[in-house]
Amino acid sequence: MFFLSLRVTKWRSNPSHWAGDCFVALLLAMTLLPSPVSAVSISPSKAFVTIDPGASQTMILKIKNDGPRDARYKLLVLGAKQNENGDLFYGANFWPAETWVQPESNVVEVGAGQERKVIFEINAPRDAAPGSNYLSLQVEPSSSAGAGGVQLQARVASLLILQVAGSVREELEILQWSPRAYSWRKAVWPFELIAQNNGPVEVETAARVVVKNWLGREKIIKEIELGKILAGAIRVSHQEVKPHGVVYCKGLCPTIYTPDSKIWLPGRYTVKTEIKYGLTKQTARAEAQVWFWPLWSLLAGLLLIVVGSLAGSIALRKARSLAP
Repeated sequence: MFFLSLRVTKWRSNPSHWAGDCFVALLLAMTLLPSPVSAVSISPSKAFVTIDPGASQTMILKIKNDGPRDARYKLLVLGAKQNENGDLFYGANFWPAETWVQPESNVVEVGAGQERKVIFEINAPRDAAPGSNYLSLQVEPSSSAGAGGVQLQARVASLLILQVAGSVREELEILQWSPRAYSWRKAVWPFELIAQNNGPVEVETAARVVVKNWLGREKIIKEIELGKILAGAIRVSHQEVKPHGVVYCKGLCPTIYTPDSKIWLPGRYTVKTEIKYGLTKQTARAEAQVWFWPLWSLLAGLLLIVVGSLAGSIALRKARSLAP
Protein backbone atom coordinates (compact mmCIF):
# COMPACT_ATOMS: atom_id res chain seq x y z
CA MET A 1 0.00 0.00 0.00
CA PHE A 2 2.84 2.40 0.76
CA PHE A 3 4.36 1.74 -2.66
CA LEU A 4 1.09 2.47 -4.51
CA SER A 5 0.38 5.59 -2.47
CA LEU A 6 3.87 6.92 -3.15
CA ARG A 7 3.53 6.40 -6.90
CA VAL A 8 0.06 8.01 -7.07
CA THR A 9 1.40 11.13 -5.36
CA LYS A 10 4.15 11.32 -7.95
CA TRP A 11 1.64 10.86 -10.82
CA ARG A 12 -0.40 13.80 -9.60
CA SER A 13 2.65 16.05 -9.76
CA ASN A 14 3.78 14.60 -13.11
CA PRO A 15 1.03 13.09 -15.33
CA SER A 16 3.58 11.72 -17.81
CA HIS A 17 4.33 8.86 -15.38
CA TRP A 18 0.72 7.60 -15.36
CA ALA A 19 1.25 4.77 -17.89
CA GLY A 20 4.35 3.48 -16.10
CA ASP A 21 2.58 3.61 -12.73
CA CYS A 22 -0.35 1.56 -14.01
CA PHE A 23 2.00 -1.03 -15.51
CA VAL A 24 3.90 -1.42 -12.21
CA ALA A 25 0.63 -1.70 -10.28
CA LEU A 26 -0.61 -4.37 -12.72
CA LEU A 27 2.59 -6.41 -12.28
CA LEU A 28 2.28 -6.16 -8.51
CA ALA A 29 -1.34 -7.31 -8.60
CA MET A 30 -0.46 -10.27 -10.84
CA THR A 31 2.31 -11.25 -8.43
CA LEU A 32 -0.02 -11.20 -5.44
CA LEU A 33 -2.77 -13.21 -7.14
CA PRO A 34 -2.83 -16.88 -6.02
CA SER A 35 -1.47 -19.42 -8.49
CA PRO A 36 -2.81 -22.94 -8.78
CA VAL A 37 -0.72 -25.30 -6.66
CA SER A 38 -0.85 -29.02 -7.30
CA ALA A 39 -1.51 -30.91 -4.04
CA VAL A 40 -1.11 -34.67 -4.07
CA SER A 41 -0.98 -37.38 -1.41
CA ILE A 42 -0.19 -41.09 -1.66
CA SER A 43 -0.67 -44.21 0.42
CA PRO A 44 0.87 -46.27 1.79
CA SER A 45 3.76 -44.03 2.78
CA LYS A 46 5.84 -47.11 3.59
CA ALA A 47 5.57 -50.72 2.40
CA PHE A 48 7.45 -53.96 3.05
CA VAL A 49 7.44 -56.66 0.38
CA THR A 50 9.22 -60.03 0.43
CA ILE A 51 9.79 -61.80 -2.87
CA ASP A 52 11.50 -65.03 -3.96
CA PRO A 53 14.21 -64.97 -6.64
CA GLY A 54 12.60 -65.39 -10.06
CA ALA A 55 9.12 -64.53 -8.73
CA SER A 56 6.70 -61.72 -9.61
CA GLN A 57 4.38 -59.64 -7.44
CA THR A 58 2.28 -56.51 -7.66
CA MET A 59 1.94 -53.53 -5.36
CA ILE A 60 -0.86 -50.97 -5.36
CA LEU A 61 -0.14 -47.29 -4.74
CA LYS A 62 -3.06 -44.93 -4.17
CA ILE A 63 -2.70 -41.40 -5.56
CA LYS A 64 -5.12 -38.70 -4.41
CA ASN A 65 -5.45 -35.34 -6.11
CA ASP A 66 -6.21 -32.88 -3.30
CA GLY A 67 -6.12 -29.89 -5.65
CA PRO A 68 -9.04 -27.99 -7.23
CA ARG A 69 -8.23 -29.11 -10.80
CA ASP A 70 -7.62 -32.29 -12.73
CA ALA A 71 -3.92 -33.13 -12.83
CA ARG A 72 -1.39 -35.37 -14.54
CA TYR A 73 1.31 -37.06 -12.49
CA LYS A 74 4.62 -38.67 -13.40
CA LEU A 75 5.69 -41.87 -11.63
CA LEU A 76 9.34 -42.49 -10.80
CA VAL A 77 11.27 -45.33 -9.15
CA LEU A 78 14.49 -44.29 -7.39
CA GLY A 79 16.80 -45.83 -4.83
CA ALA A 80 16.95 -44.75 -1.19
CA LYS A 81 19.87 -44.68 1.24
CA GLN A 82 20.63 -43.35 4.72
CA ASN A 83 23.12 -40.62 5.52
CA GLU A 84 25.25 -40.64 8.66
CA ASN A 85 22.43 -39.01 10.67
CA GLY A 86 19.89 -41.66 9.68
CA ASP A 87 17.98 -39.45 7.20
CA LEU A 88 16.97 -40.81 3.80
CA PHE A 89 18.18 -39.44 0.49
CA TYR A 90 17.28 -40.58 -3.02
CA GLY A 91 19.06 -41.21 -6.28
CA ALA A 92 19.49 -43.52 -9.24
CA ASN A 93 21.55 -46.72 -9.44
CA PHE A 94 21.61 -47.27 -5.67
CA TRP A 95 20.09 -50.78 -5.72
CA PRO A 96 19.61 -53.53 -8.34
CA ALA A 97 15.86 -53.62 -7.63
CA GLU A 98 15.37 -50.17 -9.17
CA THR A 99 15.00 -51.95 -12.52
CA TRP A 100 12.74 -54.69 -11.11
CA VAL A 101 9.87 -52.35 -10.21
CA GLN A 102 7.83 -50.70 -12.97
CA PRO A 103 4.52 -48.79 -12.83
CA GLU A 104 1.73 -49.81 -15.21
CA SER A 105 2.00 -46.33 -16.70
CA ASN A 106 4.62 -43.62 -16.35
CA VAL A 107 1.98 -40.87 -16.39
CA VAL A 108 -1.50 -40.98 -14.84
CA GLU A 109 -4.39 -38.52 -14.75
CA VAL A 110 -6.41 -37.97 -11.58
CA GLY A 111 -9.51 -35.79 -11.34
CA ALA A 112 -9.85 -33.02 -8.77
CA GLY A 113 -10.57 -34.52 -5.36
CA GLN A 114 -10.36 -38.04 -6.81
CA GLU A 115 -8.19 -41.03 -5.96
CA ARG A 116 -6.64 -43.51 -8.37
CA LYS A 117 -4.94 -46.85 -7.80
CA VAL A 118 -1.72 -47.51 -9.69
CA ILE A 119 -0.26 -51.01 -9.99
CA PHE A 120 3.50 -51.50 -9.75
CA GLU A 121 4.86 -54.73 -11.24
CA ILE A 122 7.75 -56.35 -9.31
CA ASN A 123 9.84 -58.93 -11.18
CA ALA A 124 12.87 -60.33 -9.35
CA PRO A 125 15.49 -62.12 -11.48
CA ARG A 126 16.45 -65.70 -10.65
CA ASP A 127 19.94 -64.65 -9.56
CA ALA A 128 18.68 -61.93 -7.18
CA ALA A 129 20.83 -61.86 -4.04
CA PRO A 130 19.05 -62.29 -0.69
CA GLY A 131 18.68 -59.09 1.30
CA SER A 132 16.96 -55.72 1.29
CA ASN A 133 16.60 -53.13 -1.46
CA TYR A 134 15.30 -49.68 -0.53
CA LEU A 135 13.22 -47.94 -3.17
CA SER A 136 11.39 -44.65 -3.37
CA LEU A 137 8.17 -44.70 -5.41
CA GLN A 138 7.76 -41.04 -6.27
CA VAL A 139 4.84 -39.09 -7.68
CA GLU A 140 5.18 -35.57 -9.04
CA PRO A 141 2.82 -33.31 -10.99
CA SER A 142 3.46 -33.01 -14.69
CA SER A 143 5.41 -29.87 -15.67
CA SER A 144 2.58 -28.58 -17.85
CA ALA A 145 0.76 -25.66 -16.22
CA GLY A 146 -2.88 -24.76 -16.36
CA ALA A 147 -4.05 -21.84 -18.46
CA GLY A 148 -3.18 -18.46 -16.98
CA GLY A 149 -1.27 -19.84 -14.00
CA VAL A 150 1.99 -21.23 -12.74
CA GLN A 151 2.01 -24.73 -11.26
CA LEU A 152 4.33 -25.45 -8.35
CA GLN A 153 5.95 -28.88 -8.33
CA ALA A 154 5.43 -30.96 -5.19
CA ARG A 155 6.93 -34.45 -5.24
CA VAL A 156 5.79 -37.06 -2.72
CA ALA A 157 7.32 -40.48 -2.11
CA SER A 158 6.52 -43.88 -0.67
CA LEU A 159 9.35 -45.97 0.78
CA LEU A 160 9.36 -49.57 -0.45
CA ILE A 161 11.55 -52.07 1.41
CA LEU A 162 11.87 -54.91 -1.08
CA GLN A 163 13.44 -57.95 0.54
CA VAL A 164 14.60 -60.95 -1.47
CA ALA A 165 14.04 -64.18 0.46
CA GLY A 166 17.04 -66.30 1.41
CA SER A 167 19.69 -66.81 4.07
CA VAL A 168 21.47 -63.64 5.18
CA ARG A 169 23.99 -62.74 7.84
CA GLU A 170 23.59 -59.75 10.12
CA GLU A 171 26.85 -57.87 10.65
CA LEU A 172 27.37 -54.52 12.37
CA GLU A 173 30.88 -53.12 12.76
CA ILE A 174 32.09 -50.28 14.98
CA LEU A 175 34.53 -48.32 12.83
CA GLN A 176 35.46 -45.75 15.46
CA TRP A 177 34.96 -45.15 19.15
CA SER A 178 37.38 -42.54 20.38
CA PRO A 179 37.58 -39.35 22.47
CA ARG A 180 36.77 -36.18 20.53
CA ALA A 181 38.43 -32.87 21.50
CA TYR A 182 39.16 -34.38 24.89
CA SER A 183 40.75 -32.48 27.78
CA TRP A 184 42.10 -34.70 30.54
CA ARG A 185 41.02 -32.35 33.33
CA LYS A 186 37.46 -31.60 32.16
CA ALA A 187 34.45 -33.39 33.55
CA VAL A 188 32.79 -33.89 30.15
CA TRP A 189 34.24 -36.65 28.01
CA PRO A 190 33.06 -36.34 24.38
CA PHE A 191 33.23 -39.43 22.16
CA GLU A 192 32.56 -40.08 18.49
CA LEU A 193 30.88 -43.35 17.55
CA ILE A 194 30.91 -44.53 13.92
CA ALA A 195 29.13 -47.80 13.12
CA GLN A 196 28.50 -49.47 9.77
CA ASN A 197 25.95 -52.10 8.79
CA ASN A 198 27.92 -54.52 6.62
CA GLY A 199 25.02 -56.95 6.30
CA PRO A 200 22.46 -57.13 3.46
CA VAL A 201 19.45 -56.29 5.68
CA GLU A 202 18.48 -53.44 8.00
CA VAL A 203 18.97 -53.91 11.75
CA GLU A 204 17.36 -52.44 14.84
CA THR A 205 19.85 -51.35 17.49
CA ALA A 206 19.98 -50.95 21.26
CA ALA A 207 23.18 -49.24 22.39
CA ARG A 208 24.75 -48.08 25.63
CA VAL A 209 27.94 -46.62 27.09
CA VAL A 210 29.58 -48.23 30.13
CA VAL A 211 32.35 -46.59 32.18
CA LYS A 212 34.52 -48.78 34.43
CA ASN A 213 37.26 -47.81 36.87
CA TRP A 214 40.65 -49.48 37.15
CA LEU A 215 39.13 -52.16 39.41
CA GLY A 216 36.63 -53.12 36.69
CA ARG A 217 33.64 -51.74 38.59
CA GLU A 218 30.89 -50.12 36.51
CA LYS A 219 30.53 -46.46 37.44
CA ILE A 220 28.27 -45.20 34.63
CA ILE A 221 25.73 -46.95 32.38
CA LYS A 222 24.15 -44.66 29.78
CA GLU A 223 21.65 -45.70 27.09
CA ILE A 224 22.08 -44.13 23.64
CA GLU A 225 19.71 -43.99 20.67
CA LEU A 226 20.93 -45.08 17.23
CA GLY A 227 17.65 -46.32 15.71
CA LYS A 228 17.40 -48.56 12.66
CA ILE A 229 20.45 -48.77 10.38
CA LEU A 230 19.80 -49.77 6.78
CA ALA A 231 21.99 -52.19 4.85
CA GLY A 232 25.31 -50.59 3.89
CA ALA A 233 24.63 -47.43 5.91
CA ILE A 234 27.07 -45.70 8.26
CA ARG A 235 25.78 -44.08 11.45
CA VAL A 236 27.70 -41.32 13.26
CA SER A 237 26.78 -40.42 16.83
CA HIS A 238 28.41 -37.92 19.16
CA GLN A 239 28.17 -38.93 22.81
CA GLU A 240 29.13 -37.22 26.05
CA VAL A 241 29.96 -38.85 29.37
CA LYS A 242 29.60 -36.56 32.39
CA PRO A 243 31.43 -38.07 35.37
CA HIS A 244 30.66 -35.38 37.96
CA GLY A 245 28.96 -32.04 38.41
CA VAL A 246 31.60 -29.39 37.67
CA VAL A 247 33.32 -28.52 34.40
CA TYR A 248 36.46 -26.42 34.81
CA CYS A 249 36.59 -23.93 31.96
CA LYS A 250 39.13 -21.21 31.20
CA GLY A 251 39.84 -19.11 34.24
CA LEU A 252 38.72 -21.99 36.51
CA CYS A 253 35.08 -20.86 36.30
CA PRO A 254 32.67 -23.65 37.30
CA THR A 255 29.69 -24.66 35.17
CA ILE A 256 27.10 -26.74 37.01
CA TYR A 257 25.03 -29.42 35.25
CA THR A 258 23.37 -32.75 36.01
CA PRO A 259 26.02 -35.49 35.84
CA ASP A 260 25.56 -39.07 34.64
CA SER A 261 27.30 -40.19 37.83
CA LYS A 262 29.88 -38.93 40.30
CA ILE A 263 33.46 -39.91 39.58
CA TRP A 264 35.86 -37.93 41.71
CA LEU A 265 38.92 -40.16 41.99
CA PRO A 266 41.68 -39.61 39.44
CA GLY A 267 43.10 -42.43 37.35
CA ARG A 268 42.48 -44.47 34.23
CA TYR A 269 38.89 -45.27 33.22
CA THR A 270 37.66 -47.61 30.51
CA VAL A 271 34.80 -46.23 28.40
CA LYS A 272 33.07 -49.00 26.47
CA THR A 273 30.24 -48.90 23.95
CA GLU A 274 28.00 -51.90 23.28
CA ILE A 275 25.50 -52.19 20.42
CA LYS A 276 23.01 -55.04 20.30
CA TYR A 277 21.55 -55.38 16.83
CA GLY A 278 19.25 -57.36 14.58
CA LEU A 279 17.02 -60.36 15.13
CA THR A 280 19.96 -62.45 16.32
CA LYS A 281 20.76 -59.95 19.12
CA GLN A 282 24.48 -59.98 18.43
CA THR A 283 26.66 -57.41 20.17
CA ALA A 284 29.35 -55.16 18.71
CA ARG A 285 31.81 -53.73 21.25
CA ALA A 286 34.58 -51.16 21.36
CA GLU A 287 36.41 -49.41 24.18
CA ALA A 288 38.74 -46.50 24.83
CA GLN A 289 40.90 -45.45 27.76
CA VAL A 290 40.57 -42.09 29.52
CA TRP A 291 43.01 -40.68 32.05
CA PHE A 292 41.07 -38.42 34.38
CA TRP A 293 42.85 -35.85 36.55
CA PRO A 294 40.34 -33.46 38.16
CA LEU A 295 41.60 -30.08 39.32
CA TRP A 296 41.58 -31.00 43.00
CA SER A 297 43.93 -33.93 42.32
CA LEU A 298 46.37 -31.63 40.51
CA LEU A 299 46.26 -29.14 43.39
CA ALA A 300 46.69 -31.99 45.89
CA GLY A 301 49.65 -33.31 43.92
CA LEU A 302 51.20 -29.86 43.79
CA LEU A 303 50.64 -29.46 47.52
CA LEU A 304 52.30 -32.81 48.22
CA ILE A 305 55.30 -31.78 46.13
CA VAL A 306 55.61 -28.49 48.02
CA VAL A 307 55.18 -30.17 51.41
CA GLY A 308 57.65 -32.89 50.46
CA SER A 309 60.19 -30.34 49.28
CA LEU A 310 59.83 -28.33 52.49
CA ALA A 311 60.09 -31.45 54.63
CA GLY A 312 63.16 -32.58 52.73
CA SER A 313 64.75 -29.16 53.05
CA ILE A 314 64.10 -29.06 56.80
CA ALA A 315 65.44 -32.58 57.27
CA LEU A 316 68.57 -31.70 55.28
CA ARG A 317 69.22 -28.59 57.35
CA LYS A 318 68.71 -30.52 60.56
CA ALA A 319 71.09 -33.21 59.42
CA ARG A 320 73.74 -30.61 58.57
CA SER A 321 73.34 -28.90 61.94
CA LEU A 322 73.90 -32.18 63.76
CA ALA A 323 76.93 -33.08 61.72
CA PRO A 324 80.31 -32.76 63.62
